[in-house]
Amino acid sequence: MGPTAVAGARAAEDLPRPVARSPTRNPIGAAVAACALLTAGVAAGCGGDDEPEKKGTSSREDAPAAACETDVVATYADGSEVDLDHTAALDVGAGAAYTVYAADFDVADVSPVSGVVPEEDGHLATLAVTTFNAEGEPEKVTQGSTIEWTEEFGVLTFSVVLNRGATALGSTAGAAGTVDVVAVDDESLCLDVDYRDDEKLLVGTIAADLS
Repeated sequence: MGPTAVAGARAAEDLPRPVARSPTRNPIGAAVAACALLTAGVAAGCGGDDEPEKKGTSSREDAPAAACETDVVATYADGSEVDLDHTAALDVGAGAAYTVYAADFDVADVSPVSGVVPEEDGHLATLAVTTFNAEGEPEKVTQGSTIEWTEEFGVLTFSVVLNRGATALGSTAGAAGTVDVVAVDDESLCLDVDYRDDEKLLVGTIAADLS
């Protein structure tokens, strides 16, 4: 669907913030946007040593295919809201790191090399679930786990970048939120996302087949 302008300026206090976090330091802030938009090969390097912060109740092998439907809304810095109803995902870390795309244009032919390139007037959310600077053997993203946004290295976290055409919103100032892993297997995944920062929001459910 196309963008729907939100009347008036949205006051910051009107945006619910699910997690109170102190932005006193942000060692990965500058890397988040770049990593989320990298090709799948490079993204695997970003999350190649991934180690989850929280474990789910089921192993990846036991998780059923995602039995949910995409219903996710991106909110941009100008307050405009866009429904993103086309999805795709890449497993870039053998079950320990994923790059997930949600857009208002077709992304079915996502390339494992170049990922998704936003259309000129298209809206795209790139959600990267990974561990920055992980040490040791990466653990898997598991069904039932909740992943919190964090600026810390060495724990499973995620990043969100919104694109409007070639313009990317990748700042993490004021960032907070969670990703709930509803279901994940070798063919698909389902994530509940509740993320916001000072310039953008991404809230809702993303169901995507793995390419």
